[in-house]
Amino acid sequence: WLLARPLLGSIAGRQAEVRDLTDRLEWRELFAAHLSLVGKNADALEHLSSWADASGRAPSRVLRILAALVTASVVGLGLATIAVPNLRPRVMQLAIASSIVTFVARARFATLLRMTRDFGGVVHGSRPLFRMAEVLALELPSLRAIAESLTAGSRRASEDLSKLARIASFAEALENEVFRWFLAPIFLWDVHCALALEDWRARHGGRVRAWTEALAHMEAVASFAGFSFEHPEFVYPNVTNKVQYVAEKLGHPMIPKARRVGNDVALDGPGHAWLVTGSNMSGKSTLLRAIGTNAALAYAGLPVCAAKLELGLFDIRPSVKVGDSLEEGVSYFYAEVLRMKSIVTASSGKPVLFLLDEIFRGTNSRERVLGARAVLGHLCTMGSVGAVSTHDVALADGALPEAVTNVHFEEQVDGGKMSFDYVLRPGVVRSANALRIMRALGLPVEVEGI
Repeated sequence: WLLARPLLGSIAGRQAEVRDLTDRLEWRELFAAHLSLVGKNADALEHLSSWADASGRAPSRVLRILAALVTASVVGLGLATIAVPNLRPRVMQLAIASSIVTFVARARFATLLRMTRDFGGVVHGSRPLFRMAEVLALELPSLRAIAESLTAGSRRASEDLSKLARIASFAEALENEVFRWFLAPIFLWDVHCALALEDWRARHGGRVRAWTEALAHMEAVASFAGFSFEHPEFVYPNVTNKVQYVAEKLGHPMIPKARRVGNDVALDGPGHAWLVTGSNMSGKSTLLRAIGTNAALAYAGLPVCAAKLELGLFDIRPSVKVGDSLEEGVSYFYAEVLRMKSIVTASSGKPVLFLLDEIFRGTNSRERVLGARAVLGHLCTMGSVGAVSTHDVALADGALPEAVTNVHFEEQVDGGKMSFDYVLRPGVVRSANALRIMRALGLPVEVEGI
């Protein structure tokens, strides 16, 4: 959900689900507690779904009848020997015959029974989760689709899983070596467990993947609701088809509220972009990260760190963290160019939200300015919106597309001490602090006037 670009119509529905679960703190904590027990065996849910999806080979009718008759005969004759001791040899003969049948059938059913023992624990552990999800989904209209996935008429997923859990419990008895080799063969235990499993799969297997997907959906919504609960000051954005990104007091959600500074963002219309200049540590990269992170939150159906946010449905394309590779023989600049190429290519199909941090920092200033202007101009021409940060004031002072606006951050110096207010201002920055930082950290940099 955080990585995918969703359909516009799904965002409002997911927002409603998150809203409905936000204040249900007790339910979410209990759900998380049950989930923590299942989480260690999460792969087992996939194994269960894969097994349920498989068609399987239906046991023969002859085997079913034989198993029922042999087991009934063993039990019946065993009880009859209490009154008629002479029947004991017959019981022994029948027990030997049933053991032979078991050992012949065991090779056929071994994989199925072993798999059942593997996912048996997760079936037992997940039943409370399914019950909680069913009850809540039936209460909340926003989760009606989940309720439909987990219920079918009078039947519920948790009830059907309870039947599977009972079968799995019988299969788990085979873990006991004494029972497995001396008692189970007499009663065709392996055969009866396998037959019951195949019957259960035939009746309910087609719904299992929908159950697990519904449970995953509920877990994700509950996690998002926890995020919403912990940030009551965040707001739900308005996502539309308009090509825009307009925010009031936008901040980065991972910065604590006491230290967070919000700024207004206005990228209103196709081709609009910001060129962000500023001194080191003033907030340029954080602004770009805030724009992109809040867009991802918005598309996932989460509240965002802003007083207000209206944005279109973009393909988010950042170039914020790029690295070289000694193993692949890729320099930093080459890696950056490859990233930029992917952004330019993506913009050819639809508007993207581009976020370019310190564009083309891996080359000299002349080529950086020429390349940055060309790429920025192309992205704007294609109707994309975004922001570009740079230390190179020459880029901001030169010819830029008409829809590109210069904004900046700056530092404050008082009594030789440097500080930042992280407030975004219009225009190009005219101050710099790189030499001050070098000198403050002990480098032998002495420049007159600094």
